[in-house]
Amino acid sequence: MIEGTTYQSFRDDYLKTYHPEMAVVPARFNSVSIVDSTEVLKRWVDGDGEKGDERRQALKGLASKKLIFIPDRSSINKLKEVAEANQDLSSICDEIAIYVEFCSAIGSQNFSFEPLLLLGEPGVGKTYAANELVTALGLESYKLSVSDASEAFYLSGTQRGYANSTPGRIADRMAASKHANPVLILDEIDKASFQREDGRAGLLSPLLQLLESDSARTFRDLALDVQIDCSRVSYICTANTLEAIPKPLLSRLRVIDVRKPSEEKMVKIASRILSQTYAQMTGSSMSREYVISPCATELVSAITPRDFKLQAKKIVSQLAIAKPDSERYVVTKECLRVVEHRERASFIGFVDTNSVGA
Repeated sequence: MIEGTTYQSFRDDYLKTYHPEMAVVPARFNSVSIVDSTEVLKRWVDGDGEKGDERRQALKGLASKKLIFIPDRSSINKLKEVAEANQDLSSICDEIAIYVEFCSAIGSQNFSFEPLLLLGEPGVGKTYAANELVTALGLESYKLSVSDASEAFYLSGTQRGYANSTPGRIADRMAASKHANPVLILDEIDKASFQREDGRAGLLSPLLQLLESDSARTFRDLALDVQIDCSRVSYICTANTLEAIPKPLLSRLRVIDVRKPSEEKMVKIASRILSQTYAQMTGSSMSREYVISPCATELVSAITPRDFKLQAKKIVSQLAIAKPDSERYVVTKECLRVVEHRERASFIGFVDTNSVGA
Protein backbone atom coordinates (compact mmCIF):
# COMPACT_ATOMS: atom_id res chain seq x y z
CA MET A 1 0.00 0.00 0.00
CA ILE A 2 1.31 3.47 -0.90
CA GLU A 3 2.63 5.43 2.09
CA GLY A 4 0.26 8.13 3.30
CA THR A 5 -2.92 6.46 2.07
CA THR A 6 -5.60 4.84 4.21
CA TYR A 7 -6.77 1.29 3.67
CA GLN A 8 -10.20 2.56 2.59
CA SER A 9 -8.81 4.91 -0.06
CA PHE A 10 -6.40 2.21 -1.28
CA ARG A 11 -9.27 -0.30 -1.51
CA ASP A 12 -11.49 2.19 -3.36
CA ASP A 13 -8.76 3.00 -5.91
CA TYR A 14 -7.98 -0.70 -6.39
CA LEU A 15 -11.64 -1.57 -7.04
CA LYS A 16 -12.15 1.35 -9.43
CA THR A 17 -9.09 0.27 -11.44
CA TYR A 18 -9.35 -3.53 -11.47
CA HIS A 19 -12.97 -4.28 -10.50
CA PRO A 20 -15.11 -1.27 -11.47
CA GLU A 21 -18.29 -3.35 -11.15
CA MET A 22 -17.62 -3.68 -7.42
CA ALA A 23 -16.79 -0.03 -6.79
CA VAL A 24 -20.05 1.51 -5.57
CA VAL A 25 -20.11 5.21 -4.80
CA PRO A 26 -21.46 5.43 -1.23
CA ALA A 27 -24.49 7.52 -0.34
CA ARG A 28 -23.50 11.03 0.67
CA PHE A 29 -24.57 12.97 3.72
CA ASN A 30 -24.70 16.71 4.36
CA SER A 31 -25.37 18.17 7.78
CA VAL A 32 -27.95 20.93 8.47
CA SER A 33 -30.01 22.47 11.26
CA ILE A 34 -33.79 22.37 11.03
CA VAL A 35 -34.53 24.73 13.96
CA ASP A 36 -33.14 28.05 15.19
CA SER A 37 -30.90 27.28 18.19
CA THR A 38 -31.72 30.67 19.75
CA GLU A 39 -35.42 29.86 19.66
CA VAL A 40 -34.77 26.44 21.18
CA LEU A 41 -32.78 27.97 24.06
CA LYS A 42 -35.67 30.31 24.84
CA ARG A 43 -38.11 27.40 25.07
CA TRP A 44 -35.71 25.09 26.94
CA VAL A 45 -36.37 26.58 30.36
CA ASP A 46 -40.17 26.62 29.94
CA GLY A 47 -42.21 24.19 31.99
CA ASP A 48 -41.36 21.69 34.65
CA GLY A 49 -42.37 18.21 35.66
CA GLU A 50 -43.03 15.36 33.25
CA LYS A 51 -44.40 17.55 30.44
CA GLY A 52 -41.43 19.88 30.71
CA ASP A 53 -39.05 16.93 30.37
CA GLU A 54 -41.01 15.66 27.36
CA ARG A 55 -40.77 19.03 25.63
CA ARG A 56 -37.05 19.37 26.38
CA GLN A 57 -36.43 15.90 24.97
CA ALA A 58 -38.22 16.87 21.76
CA LEU A 59 -36.33 20.17 21.56
CA LYS A 60 -33.03 18.33 22.05
CA GLY A 61 -33.84 16.01 19.17
CA LEU A 62 -34.86 18.87 16.89
CA ALA A 63 -31.78 20.92 17.76
CA SER A 64 -29.36 18.12 16.89
CA LYS A 65 -27.67 18.33 13.51
CA LYS A 66 -29.58 16.43 10.84
CA LEU A 67 -28.04 14.61 7.90
CA ILE A 68 -29.35 14.99 4.36
CA PHE A 69 -29.25 11.56 2.76
CA ILE A 70 -28.35 11.55 -0.94
CA PRO A 71 -29.06 8.15 -2.59
CA ASP A 72 -26.25 6.65 -4.66
CA ARG A 73 -26.41 5.13 -8.14
CA SER A 74 -27.12 1.67 -6.73
CA SER A 75 -30.63 2.97 -6.01
CA ILE A 76 -31.30 3.14 -9.75
CA ASN A 77 -31.24 -0.65 -10.17
CA LYS A 78 -33.37 -1.05 -7.06
CA LEU A 79 -35.91 1.40 -8.48
CA LYS A 80 -36.03 -0.68 -11.66
CA GLU A 81 -36.86 -3.74 -9.56
CA VAL A 82 -39.67 -1.83 -7.84
CA ALA A 83 -41.02 -0.74 -11.23
CA GLU A 84 -40.94 -4.30 -12.55
CA ALA A 85 -42.87 -5.61 -9.55
CA ASN A 86 -45.28 -2.64 -9.45
CA GLN A 87 -46.02 -1.59 -13.02
CA ASP A 88 -48.14 1.36 -11.89
CA LEU A 89 -45.05 2.90 -10.28
CA SER A 90 -42.87 2.57 -13.38
CA SER A 91 -43.27 6.21 -14.45
CA ILE A 92 -42.45 7.74 -11.06
CA CYS A 93 -39.60 5.25 -10.53
CA ASP A 94 -38.08 6.27 -13.87
CA GLU A 95 -38.35 9.96 -12.99
CA ILE A 96 -36.82 9.50 -9.55
CA ALA A 97 -34.03 7.36 -11.06
CA ILE A 98 -33.16 10.23 -13.41
CA TYR A 99 -33.14 12.61 -10.44
CA VAL A 100 -30.82 10.26 -8.52
CA GLU A 101 -28.47 10.24 -11.53
CA PHE A 102 -28.66 14.04 -11.70
CA CYS A 103 -27.90 14.47 -7.98
CA SER A 104 -24.97 12.09 -8.26
CA ALA A 105 -23.58 13.86 -11.32
CA ILE A 106 -23.66 17.40 -9.94
CA GLY A 107 -23.01 16.57 -6.29
CA SER A 108 -26.41 17.82 -5.12
CA GLN A 109 -26.74 18.98 -1.51
CA ASN A 110 -30.39 17.93 -1.25
CA PHE A 111 -32.76 15.12 -2.17
CA SER A 112 -36.54 14.81 -1.98
CA PHE A 113 -39.39 14.02 -4.36
CA GLU A 114 -42.84 15.44 -5.03
CA PRO A 115 -45.76 14.47 -2.75
CA LEU A 116 -47.42 11.29 -4.00
CA LEU A 117 -50.88 9.80 -3.50
CA LEU A 118 -51.17 6.07 -4.14
CA LEU A 119 -54.83 5.42 -4.95
CA GLY A 120 -56.42 1.98 -5.07
CA GLU A 121 -58.82 -0.51 -3.60
CA PRO A 122 -58.19 -1.90 -0.10
CA GLY A 123 -55.51 -4.58 0.01
CA VAL A 124 -53.95 -4.00 -3.43
CA GLY A 125 -50.58 -3.20 -1.86
CA LYS A 126 -50.41 0.61 -1.68
CA THR A 127 -48.51 0.77 1.61
CA TYR A 128 -46.29 -2.12 0.50
CA ALA A 129 -45.47 -0.24 -2.71
CA ALA A 130 -44.69 2.92 -0.73
CA ASN A 131 -42.31 1.02 1.54
CA GLU A 132 -40.64 -0.63 -1.46
CA LEU A 133 -40.02 2.77 -3.06
CA VAL A 134 -38.53 4.19 0.14
CA THR A 135 -36.36 1.11 0.71
CA ALA A 136 -35.00 1.30 -2.84
CA LEU A 137 -33.82 4.85 -2.17
CA GLY A 138 -32.41 4.02 1.26
CA LEU A 139 -34.33 6.89 2.87
CA GLU A 140 -35.52 6.91 6.46
CA SER A 141 -39.30 6.69 6.75
CA TYR A 142 -42.10 6.98 9.29
CA LYS A 143 -45.70 5.87 8.94
CA LEU A 144 -48.47 8.12 10.24
CA SER A 145 -51.97 6.63 10.40
CA VAL A 146 -54.13 9.69 9.83
CA SER A 147 -57.40 7.78 9.44
CA ASP A 148 -58.28 8.36 13.11
CA ALA A 149 -56.88 11.89 13.29
CA SER A 150 -59.63 14.46 13.82
CA GLU A 151 -57.81 17.70 14.64
CA ALA A 152 -54.80 19.71 13.51
CA PHE A 153 -52.93 19.09 16.77
CA TYR A 154 -52.25 15.53 15.58
CA LEU A 155 -49.66 17.07 13.26
CA SER A 156 -48.91 20.49 14.75
CA GLY A 157 -49.21 19.85 18.50
CA THR A 158 -51.45 21.11 21.26
CA GLN A 159 -51.45 24.85 21.93
CA ARG A 160 -49.06 25.85 24.73
CA GLY A 161 -50.79 26.74 27.96
CA TYR A 162 -52.87 23.58 28.21
CA ALA A 163 -51.94 21.16 30.97
CA ASN A 164 -51.77 18.29 28.50
CA SER A 165 -49.88 20.23 25.81
CA THR A 166 -48.10 17.68 23.62
CA PRO A 167 -45.87 18.01 20.52
CA GLY A 168 -47.44 16.96 17.22
CA ARG A 169 -46.45 13.96 15.14
CA ILE A 170 -44.33 16.06 12.78
CA ALA A 171 -42.14 17.48 15.56
CA ASP A 172 -42.02 14.07 17.21
CA ARG A 173 -40.83 12.28 14.06
CA MET A 174 -38.38 15.02 13.06
CA ALA A 175 -36.90 15.00 16.57
CA ALA A 176 -36.41 11.24 16.42
CA SER A 177 -35.02 11.24 12.87
CA LYS A 178 -31.32 11.41 12.13
CA HIS A 179 -32.12 12.94 8.76
CA ALA A 180 -33.57 16.23 7.56
CA ASN A 181 -35.13 14.52 4.55
CA PRO A 182 -37.09 11.46 5.76
CA VAL A 183 -40.20 10.18 4.02
CA LEU A 184 -43.52 10.41 5.87
CA ILE A 185 -46.12 7.84 4.77
CA LEU A 186 -49.61 9.17 5.50
CA ASP A 187 -51.80 6.09 5.47
CA GLU A 188 -55.52 6.17 4.59
CA ILE A 189 -55.60 9.93 4.16
CA ASP A 190 -59.12 9.75 2.70
CA LYS A 191 -60.45 8.77 6.14
CA ALA A 192 -58.94 11.77 7.94
CA SER A 193 -61.01 14.63 9.32
CA PHE A 194 -59.98 17.67 7.29
CA GLN A 195 -62.55 20.15 8.59
CA ARG A 196 -64.55 20.04 11.80
CA GLU A 197 -68.14 21.22 12.22
CA ASP A 198 -67.40 22.65 15.68
CA GLY A 199 -65.02 25.20 14.19
CA ARG A 200 -61.82 23.66 15.49
CA ALA A 201 -59.02 23.19 12.97
CA GLY A 202 -58.83 19.89 11.12
CA LEU A 203 -55.87 18.36 9.30
CA LEU A 204 -56.27 20.39 6.11
CA SER A 205 -54.43 23.52 7.24
CA PRO A 206 -51.20 21.86 8.48
CA LEU A 207 -51.15 19.46 5.52
CA LEU A 208 -51.42 22.29 2.99
CA GLN A 209 -48.49 24.00 4.67
CA LEU A 210 -46.36 20.86 4.83
CA LEU A 211 -46.89 19.82 1.21
CA GLU A 212 -45.50 23.12 -0.15
CA SER A 213 -41.73 23.35 0.36
CA ASP A 214 -41.73 27.13 0.74
CA SER A 215 -44.32 27.16 3.54
CA ALA A 216 -42.94 23.93 5.06
CA ARG A 217 -39.74 25.82 5.94
CA THR A 218 -41.68 27.73 8.59
CA PHE A 219 -43.85 24.94 10.03
CA ARG A 220 -44.44 25.66 13.72
CA ASP A 221 -45.25 23.14 16.41
CA LEU A 222 -47.72 24.80 18.78
CA ALA A 223 -46.70 22.83 21.87
CA LEU A 224 -42.97 23.50 21.50
CA ASP A 225 -43.49 26.93 19.95
CA VAL A 226 -40.54 26.52 17.62
CA GLN A 227 -40.27 26.78 13.87
CA ILE A 228 -39.18 23.58 12.10
CA ASP A 229 -37.76 23.42 8.59
CA CYS A 230 -39.70 20.53 6.97
CA SER A 231 -38.98 21.62 3.39
CA ARG A 232 -36.80 18.58 2.66
CA VAL A 233 -39.37 16.01 3.80
CA SER A 234 -41.02 13.79 1.15
CA TYR A 235 -44.58 12.51 1.47
CA ILE A 236 -46.36 9.41 0.22
CA CYS A 237 -50.09 9.26 0.94
CA THR A 238 -52.42 6.31 0.42
CA ALA A 239 -56.17 6.37 -0.16
CA ASN A 240 -59.00 4.12 -1.33
CA THR A 241 -60.98 6.95 -2.93
CA LEU A 242 -60.62 10.63 -3.85
CA GLU A 243 -64.13 11.69 -2.89
CA ALA A 244 -63.37 12.80 0.68
CA ILE A 245 -60.07 14.53 -0.11
CA PRO A 246 -60.36 18.34 -0.48
CA LYS A 247 -59.41 19.76 -3.88
CA PRO A 248 -56.74 22.12 -2.47
CA LEU A 249 -55.00 19.08 -1.01
CA LEU A 250 -55.34 17.04 -4.20
CA SER A 251 -53.76 19.87 -6.18
CA ARG A 252 -50.57 19.34 -4.17
CA LEU A 253 -50.43 15.58 -4.73
CA ARG A 254 -49.44 13.51 -7.73
CA VAL A 255 -52.09 10.79 -7.93
CA ILE A 256 -50.93 7.33 -9.00
CA ASP A 257 -53.52 4.60 -9.54
CA VAL A 258 -52.40 1.32 -7.98
CA ARG A 259 -54.26 -1.67 -9.38
CA LYS A 260 -54.32 -5.25 -8.20
CA PRO A 261 -51.16 -6.89 -9.55
CA SER A 262 -51.40 -9.23 -12.51
CA GLU A 263 -50.69 -12.91 -11.95
CA GLU A 264 -47.08 -12.50 -13.08
CA LYS A 265 -46.51 -9.44 -10.89
CA MET A 266 -48.20 -10.97 -7.86
CA VAL A 267 -45.94 -14.02 -8.07
CA LYS A 268 -42.88 -11.73 -8.01
CA ILE A 269 -44.33 -9.70 -5.14
CA ALA A 270 -45.12 -12.85 -3.16
CA SER A 271 -41.55 -14.11 -3.57
CA ARG A 272 -40.15 -10.75 -2.45
CA ILE A 273 -42.47 -10.61 0.56
CA LEU A 274 -41.36 -14.07 1.70
CA SER A 275 -37.67 -13.20 1.30
CA GLN A 276 -38.12 -9.94 3.20
CA THR A 277 -40.13 -11.67 5.92
CA TYR A 278 -37.38 -14.26 6.41
CA ALA A 279 -34.79 -11.47 6.79
CA GLN A 280 -36.98 -9.61 9.30
CA MET A 281 -37.72 -12.73 11.33
CA THR A 282 -34.11 -13.91 11.52
CA GLY A 283 -32.28 -10.57 11.53
CA SER A 284 -29.91 -12.17 9.05
CA SER A 285 -28.39 -10.61 5.94
CA MET A 286 -28.36 -14.06 4.34
CA SER A 287 -31.19 -14.18 1.83
CA ARG A 288 -33.43 -17.12 1.06
CA GLU A 289 -35.01 -17.71 -2.33
CA TYR A 290 -38.71 -18.45 -2.50
CA VAL A 291 -40.10 -19.81 -5.76
CA ILE A 292 -43.82 -19.98 -6.39
CA SER A 293 -44.62 -23.29 -8.06
CA PRO A 294 -46.52 -23.02 -11.38
CA CYS A 295 -49.37 -25.00 -9.87
CA ALA A 296 -49.73 -22.34 -7.14
CA THR A 297 -49.61 -19.19 -9.29
CA GLU A 298 -53.37 -19.01 -9.82
CA LEU A 299 -53.97 -19.31 -6.09
CA VAL A 300 -51.34 -16.70 -5.24
CA SER A 301 -52.67 -14.24 -7.84
CA ALA A 302 -56.11 -14.41 -6.22
CA ILE A 303 -54.67 -13.09 -2.94
CA THR A 304 -54.02 -9.39 -2.35
CA PRO A 305 -50.52 -8.27 -1.34
CA ARG A 306 -51.88 -7.17 2.05
CA ASP A 307 -53.38 -10.59 2.84
CA PHE A 308 -50.30 -12.39 1.60
CA LYS A 309 -48.08 -10.26 3.82
CA LEU A 310 -50.30 -10.94 6.84
CA GLN A 311 -49.71 -14.67 6.50
CA ALA A 312 -46.10 -14.58 5.26
CA LYS A 313 -44.65 -15.38 8.69
CA LYS A 314 -46.65 -18.60 8.87
CA ILE A 315 -45.46 -19.71 5.45
CA VAL A 316 -41.81 -18.83 6.15
CA SER A 317 -41.92 -20.55 9.55
CA GLN A 318 -43.45 -23.76 8.28
CA LEU A 319 -41.11 -24.01 5.29
CA ALA A 320 -38.06 -23.39 7.50
CA ILE A 321 -39.19 -25.97 10.05
CA ALA A 322 -39.59 -28.57 7.29
CA LYS A 323 -36.11 -27.89 5.87
CA PRO A 324 -34.09 -25.57 8.13
CA ASP A 325 -30.84 -25.76 6.14
CA SER A 326 -32.34 -24.98 2.76
CA GLU A 327 -31.52 -21.77 0.90
CA ARG A 328 -34.27 -22.24 -1.67
CA TYR A 329 -37.91 -23.06 -1.03
CA VAL A 330 -40.65 -23.95 -3.48
CA VAL A 331 -44.09 -22.79 -2.41
CA THR A 332 -46.51 -25.35 -3.81
CA LYS A 333 -50.28 -25.40 -4.01
CA GLU A 334 -50.33 -27.66 -0.97
CA CYS A 335 -48.66 -24.84 1.04
CA LEU A 336 -51.64 -22.53 0.56
CA ARG A 337 -55.32 -22.86 1.33
CA VAL A 338 -57.83 -20.10 0.79
CA VAL A 339 -60.44 -19.77 3.52
CA GLU A 340 -63.35 -17.39 4.01
CA HIS A 341 -63.17 -15.11 7.04
CA ARG A 342 -65.73 -12.37 7.57
CA GLU A 343 -66.50 -12.06 3.86
CA ARG A 344 -62.90 -11.54 2.88
CA ALA A 345 -60.32 -13.96 1.55
CA SER A 346 -57.51 -14.91 3.86
CA PHE A 347 -55.24 -17.92 3.85
CA ILE A 348 -53.21 -20.16 6.06
CA GLY A 349 -49.82 -21.63 5.24
CA PHE A 350 -49.45 -25.41 5.35
CA VAL A 351 -46.47 -27.53 4.53
CA ASP A 352 -46.43 -30.92 2.88
CA THR A 353 -42.92 -32.13 3.69
CA ASN A 354 -43.01 -34.38 0.65
CA SER A 355 -43.63 -31.46 -1.69
CA VAL A 356 -41.42 -28.69 -0.23
CA GLY A 357 -38.46 -28.25 -2.52
CA ALA A 358 -34.96 -27.31 -1.46
